[in-house]
Amino acid sequence: MISIFGSDQVIKSIYMLSRPYLAGAEISTVEQLRSPYLKFLSQHQPRQVLNNSGDPVAIDESATAALSGAFGHSKFNDLSQENMLGDQVEVDEKVRLKALVRDGYAFLASRSAEVKAIFDLAIHSIFFVKSKTNKRGHNSFGGSSSGAIGSIWVSGQGDFNKFDISEFLLHELTHHLLFLAERCENQFHYDAIALPENYAQSAILNYRRPLDKVVHSIVVSTEIILARESFLGNQRVSLHPSTEVMLQQTILSIGSVFDLKNLGELLTPWSIDIVKRCNDILKSCGKAA
Repeated sequence: MISIFGSDQVIKSIYMLSRPYLAGAEISTVEQLRSPYLKFLSQHQPRQVLNNSGDPVAIDESATAALSGAFGHSKFNDLSQENMLGDQVEVDEKVRLKALVRDGYAFLASRSAEVKAIFDLAIHSIFFVKSKTNKRGHNSFGGSSSGAIGSIWVSGQGDFNKFDISEFLLHELTHHLLFLAERCENQFHYDAIALPENYAQSAILNYRRPLDKVVHSIVVSTEIILARESFLGNQRVSLHPSTEVMLQQTILSIGSVFDLKNLGELLTPWSIDIVKRCNDILKSCGKAA
């Protein structure tokens, strides 16, 4: 989202959602927008707990339980990924994971002040619970849910370094920015995209999924590819595929979306435009055919 639309447009979307909660205040900085934004979330998704501390990993057990309960309320859950949240992480493991997340965040923040500002605005909580196994027999390192905007789940499943975490945080931030954009612009015709015959190929998981998941995967993959080129660098990571593999899968994913004959009945013009933007960006970088 940040690479595709620019940070000003991303912040504008959050401002539009937060505007009813400004209470007459003049907003001149991103930091000043955080309080009305959290007020918007408290009204929009009252089931989730909001963390006002300014430290997203400062979450106690009761807050973790509440955040876990708010997960899993998105439109589609095709891989049971939002039913994967399990038990609380042991204290020693949580200490380790918090330190790892903080290291990954520090690296990401040091590489892009723009991304740092938007992450600090949009994400209020990072919480830690174990992962269950989904119907494909896989565990998850973590994720996000449209039912809990502003919070990121981390399970700790897998052996990852701070560079993996920096990409994970950017990955999840992109999902949240798409969730927020959908509160401003309709993106999907949900009844139609629920039908398996209208699925397309995911850019990251690389199998057929509902179009909301596929569009998210295309945008996330494009963001990661561009971030590696512009500010993250090509670090040793295993959470995401190599740039070459992600590029190939993203191009195939975009193609599978545009191969759908009834695309206008599945995606709104906004979503069609963002997929085209991703394709054009990859082309302009010499990354697409």
